[in-house]
Amino acid sequence: METLGNRRLLVTDLSDLGPDEARLVLQQTHLELSRLPRERTVLSLAIVRNLRMDATVTEEMKRVMKLNSPWVVAGAIVGVSTIGRVIGRGMAMVTGRGFNAFGSEEEAKAFLLKAGAPAA
Repeated sequence: METLGNRRLLVTDLSDLGPDEARLVLQQTHLELSRLPRERTVLSLAIVRNLRMDATVTEEMKRVMKLNSPWVVAGAIVGVSTIGRVIGRGMAMVTGRGFNAFGSEEEAKAFLLKAGAPAA
């Protein structure tokens, strides 16, 4: 796990993965978070460039996003195709989390810094 500002940053890199590998990586993110106290303090960055999606990956993303909710204060995604944006908005509705897609990791991290900042 990395840090961004004064928060932990969970980076989930699914770039160039097939469905089987992607599901395993997603499951690992939950295992990593489950070792932490259940405080909504972690920032989440998913990188999905050239991810080979199928229905099982979409379902696993939804499942893991829901499971990770007690830890994640804000999330962002990088590398989403047009169809991926449609799927992402649907997942956001199902999971109750926002869908924040960006063209670069730098843009996503800038968003996460602001979104994860404690309320003044």
